[in-house]
Amino acid sequence: MAKAYVLQYQGTNLSISGITYSVGADKFIVRSGSRFFIGDFNDEKGQFEYEATFTLNYTKAVVNQAEVDVSKYILQGISFYQGTLYVPLSKPDINGGASNVSVILTYPLNINQMIKEQRETAAKDFSKELFTRNDLSFRITSSAFTLFEIEAVDFDDGTLYFNTNRGKTGTQDDMVATFNDYNYYK
Repeated sequence: MAKAYVLQYQGTNLSISGITYSVGADKFIVRSGSRFFIGDFNDEKGQFEYEATFTLNYTKAVVNQAEVDVSKYILQGISFYQGTLYVPLSKPDINGGASNVSVILTYPLNINQMIKEQRETAAKDFSKELFTRNDLSFRITSSAFTLFEIEAVDFDDGTLYFNTNRGKTGTQDDMVATFNDYNYYK
């Protein structure tokens, strides 16, 4: 049976454009536009009830130890693993579509601490801005393909997998891959 859920923020229904789950905190993280929400789905009310909200800084992102403004990049999926939010983005080409450049930014996220701060803050519209980790990012610039658009990442036993649209003239060469020599547990 399919169900529909509403995410309401400041009296407005928002659409969800990304979702991931934290096993340890037993919470969902959803994205709507540039804002993220931590909470749970309420089956009886048909709502996503959030306990905390935050945004990500894209203008001072650290990619390969250099600060880069990726605020014009195309947002893709999200994934949460072991206290880190992984966010793939694609650099737009001259027409605004994806190009052969993709990055995966990482943001430290302590879900329980974020919820605690939200509860202890009197401000009605409390939201924290998170900044990238300085020690972990991924960037691929493909010379073989004119399109290399990383859309999503996820983990299995510490190995980071990503899926990408890639091709010379379209998406006929899509793939799922890993980064060589990267394992969360190493």
